[in-house]
Amino acid sequence: MATTPPSIQLAAGPSGTFSQDPASFIRVMAQLPVARNGVFEWHFVPLLSIPRSGPQHINNGADILRWIRYAAGAVLGTSSVTLSYTRDLTLNFEYDAPLPDAISDIYAHVAEADRGNLLPAEPDLVAKHTGTSWSTEHRAKAKPSMDKRDGTCVITDDDEMCCDDVHLIPHIKGDEYIRLYTEAASLECGVINNIDDVRNMIRLSATLHKGLGKFLAIMPRPNFAFPFPTARSWEYHPLKDGPRAYQQRIPVREPTGTQLESWPPDQLFNHVYGAAVLHAFGVGPEANAALLDMTARYYGLGGRKSAQERVQAQLKQRRAKQEDARNNTQCQDEFPMFGHWQHVLPREIRAELYTHCKQKAEKAVQETSAAKVDAWRKTLST
Repeated sequence: MATTPPSIQLAAGPSGTFSQDPASFIRVMAQLPVARNGVFEWHFVPLLSIPRSGPQHINNGADILRWIRYAAGAVLGTSSVTLSYTRDLTLNFEYDAPLPDAISDIYAHVAEADRGNLLPAEPDLVAKHTGTSWSTEHRAKAKPSMDKRDGTCVITDDDEMCCDDVHLIPHIKGDEYIRLYTEAASLECGVINNIDDVRNMIRLSATLHKGLGKFLAIMPRPNFAFPFPTARSWEYHPLKDGPRAYQQRIPVREPTGTQLESWPPDQLFNHVYGAAVLHAFGVGPEANAALLDMTARYYGLGGRKSAQERVQAQLKQRRAKQEDARNNTQCQDEFPMFGHWQHVLPREIRAELYTHCKQKAEKAVQETSAAKVDAWRKTLST
């Protein structure tokens, strides 16, 4: 039997006062590692500010507590989130009960044993200034697979001429980001090494593309907060005001048969859902700072870069590959003995090897020429 939640007065959090009317909004507090007095410790900090009626796709506040649990789990990157009305964990929390009028705060708990496995969503994962643009070459390579699997928009059935092949993890994030994230997530489908893998893409109308990860997202079901229905499905959720034609929950066209093999894994949909929740309802600089620190792991040793720096890095990588191709071709032409095993060497060693071989060959040519000249001079002296 569920306990009656106590009446809690709204108090100013460590990041400041509650910015919304507590009669209309619920504040979600989450445990995150934050630095206070130079020490990182796990504290409850304001994470989300959500309308009491729930986001736009929830009718009359139904399932609001289940949705808050899912939203908090998507943001924090874990299915082990549990809710309570106090800082103390309530084991018999009733998720199907209506939201009590006296409540202004909800606490999202993560067990200590699970904190090291969090894979949180990155704030502004789909930033306005980054977009999801990608090269014509990669678009052309992916199109046949997307035509076969999705065909039209998976939500509205708009013709493919009006659609985009949209990355869930934006293209601008690069191969290392999705490799490190999917490796840590231990996906059933295995690690995704290429940001342009079709398992990271869905076909959407251009209008929906603009809102994905910002004011709309796709929820896979069943999940830890909504264990029903048991049959797999995906739902489009508008979280805030967006295109007028798409302001209600709509089922995503379900892939069938072999299409499921290349369909994006649920963890990617959850990741983007968490980013959209942060974009629509996120509050509190402490939470954002903590999430930015935690999501830095997706960028590898090079760390987080600005959009411009990522574009420059991708261009540099592309030029390096082109240079490698030219050097490899030239090295094979001039030094065929290196034609096979050179490809297993790191780029820097290959470049050094090529320079060494070239210098050695040039020296050999010079010595041969000098020998010919010496021989010619000897014939003149006789």
